[in-house]
Amino acid sequence: MTIMPARRLERRFPPMIRKGRLNPGADAEVVVFNPATVIHRATFEEPAQRPAGIRYVLVGG
Repeated sequence: MTIMPARRLERRFPPMIRKGRLNPGADAEVVVFNPATVIHRATFEEPAQRPAGIRYVLVGG
Protein backbone atom coordinates (compact mmCIF):
# COMPACT_ATOMS: atom_id res chain seq x y z
CA MET A 1 0.00 0.00 0.00
CA THR A 2 2.82 2.43 0.75
CA ILE A 3 5.66 1.05 -1.37
CA MET A 4 4.26 2.43 -4.63
CA PRO A 5 4.05 6.08 -3.50
CA ALA A 6 7.46 5.77 -1.78
CA ARG A 7 9.06 4.48 -4.98
CA ARG A 8 7.60 7.37 -6.97
CA LEU A 9 9.01 9.93 -4.56
CA GLU A 10 12.43 8.46 -3.77
CA ARG A 11 14.11 9.87 -6.90
CA ARG A 12 13.19 13.42 -5.92
CA PHE A 13 13.40 12.89 -2.16
CA PRO A 14 15.97 10.18 -1.32
CA PRO A 15 14.86 9.67 2.33
CA MET A 16 11.73 8.00 0.90
CA ILE A 17 13.88 4.91 0.26
CA ARG A 18 13.37 4.14 3.97
CA LYS A 19 9.57 4.31 3.70
CA GLY A 20 6.99 1.70 2.72
CA ARG A 21 9.25 -1.28 3.35
CA LEU A 22 9.59 -3.86 6.11
CA ASN A 23 13.37 -4.05 6.24
CA PRO A 24 15.93 -3.61 9.02
CA GLY A 25 16.55 0.12 9.42
CA ALA A 26 13.44 1.15 7.51
CA ASP A 27 10.82 3.56 8.88
CA ALA A 28 7.75 1.35 9.10
CA GLU A 29 4.16 1.94 10.11
CA VAL A 30 2.34 -1.39 10.19
CA VAL A 31 -1.40 -2.00 10.30
CA VAL A 32 -2.67 -5.50 11.12
CA PHE A 33 -6.24 -6.17 10.02
CA ASN A 34 -8.63 -8.70 8.57
CA PRO A 35 -10.05 -7.31 5.31
CA ALA A 36 -13.28 -9.25 5.91
CA THR A 37 -14.02 -7.30 9.09
CA VAL A 38 -12.72 -3.76 8.40
CA ILE A 39 -15.44 -1.16 8.01
CA HIS A 40 -15.39 2.61 8.03
CA ARG A 41 -17.78 4.39 10.37
CA ALA A 42 -16.95 8.05 9.70
CA THR A 43 -19.66 10.23 8.20
CA PHE A 44 -19.79 13.86 7.11
CA GLU A 45 -21.59 14.63 10.36
CA GLU A 46 -19.07 12.65 12.50
CA PRO A 47 -15.77 12.48 10.56
CA ALA A 48 -13.64 11.49 13.58
CA GLN A 49 -15.26 8.07 14.00
CA ARG A 50 -12.64 5.34 13.95
CA PRO A 51 -12.96 2.33 11.67
CA ALA A 52 -13.85 -1.06 13.10
CA GLY A 53 -11.83 -4.22 12.57
CA ILE A 54 -8.28 -2.82 12.78
CA ARG A 55 -6.53 -4.80 15.45
CA TYR A 56 -3.08 -3.17 15.69
CA VAL A 57 -1.31 -0.07 14.38
CA LEU A 58 2.44 0.03 15.00
CA VAL A 59 4.01 3.44 14.42
CA GLY A 60 7.62 4.49 14.40
CA GLY A 61 9.29 1.35 13.08
